[in-house]
Amino acid sequence: MSQHLSDRQIENFISRKLPPSDVLFVDDHLAACDTCMQKAQANRSNVDLREILSAGDEHLTYEQMTGLVDETLSPAELEIAEAHRQTCDECSLEIASFRKLHDELAASTKTAAPIERRGWLNRLFAHPYLRIAVPVMGGLIVVAIVWALLKNTDQPIAEVTPPPVPTPSIPTASPENSGEVNSNGDDKKVVAALNDAGGKIEIDEHGNITGINAGELEPKLRAALKDQPLELPSDLRQLKSSAGVLMGSSDNGVPFKITGPVGRVVESHRPSFTWQRLKDATSYKVGIYDDAFNEIASSPELHATKWAPAVSLKRGVIYQWQVTAIRNGEEIKSPVRPAPEAKFKIADQSSINEIEKARRSNSHLLLGIAYANAGLIDEAEREFQVLQRNNPNSDIARKLLARVSSAR
Repeated sequence: MSQHLSDRQIENFISRKLPPSDVLFVDDHLAACDTCMQKAQANRSNVDLREILSAGDEHLTYEQMTGLVDETLSPAELEIAEAHRQTCDECSLEIASFRKLHDELAASTKTAAPIERRGWLNRLFAHPYLRIAVPVMGGLIVVAIVWALLKNTDQPIAEVTPPPVPTPSIPTASPENSGEVNSNGDDKKVVAALNDAGGKIEIDEHGNITGINAGELEPKLRAALKDQPLELPSDLRQLKSSAGVLMGSSDNGVPFKITGPVGRVVESHRPSFTWQRLKDATSYKVGIYDDAFNEIASSPELHATKWAPAVSLKRGVIYQWQVTAIRNGEEIKSPVRPAPEAKFKIADQSSINEIEKARRSNSHLLLGIAYANAGLIDEAEREFQVLQRNNPNSDIARKLLARVSSAR
């Protein structure tokens, strides 16, 4: 154990005056040092300092993430959110997605065309038939006046032919699968198009894709544009079978709630494990096991309800985990039989490589496909939601979102 904390460090920590880097150091020290914890408790009346520590270990709320992106947090709130973001891979990824969506919405707002304000006269003549009829009537009146003048002077009248009345053309809206010529100007017909990747992605009748360089991911992009089913991992059903039971606390093998990861694929090979606090528990310990229940990694004695392993877990492998709470000297484990195991999977390396390539394309469609192929359902759903907002009338965007949502 390193040197104990000074009185000033403990006082500044309680009053939230420490910089983010020192907050993490003091937080870790207090979690492991009972002497400093007791000293800090003595300096702060009527407040359980362990609650302060555990509160900081929960994931950021939606309001904290959006406030961080919109720069609406107070200085103290900003300090806490930034400190958490630097240590939590899941919240960092969510904040990056919110920031990307925020930038896209801001860009679309700046480029929106201003609303034209027209008076009643302009609105009257905006009708296509009046635009034609008024000039024609004016021409006929002029012809009638000329004819009357010539008749009064007994001079022969030259035959005057009124100008032809053009037939107004009514524009027709083209659907998603319109069969129109593609944006390259050749005669290949477009069978599907989506607003994405900073422009428009199109596929013609021969399967040629324009508007994006998908590289090795082009076959999967072509399949999605042709309305073919998404590829999902075969073991996804095995994972999600336990999620509904374990994430809701009960007396049937789940004495306290296991919040995650449960029944899902995770991108990080060092995921954060979180669980619900058990009343009157004084400490916790987490164990990670393989499919034969051999221990792969374990935590030290914890006073918070969050922990990330120091070792990297293998990609493409399904693991299970369990939390042991100590209450009045008794060990209480969750989950236990008859509840199912708390299983999760680390995304395999090939899926991670595809996700990184899709991120560089700046395409919500391509990134959503890569997430879905890896089994990262929450992340895929988020990308397809943005795609549908950018293409509100697209059957392709709607079906992609519905398919990935049904895989929960």
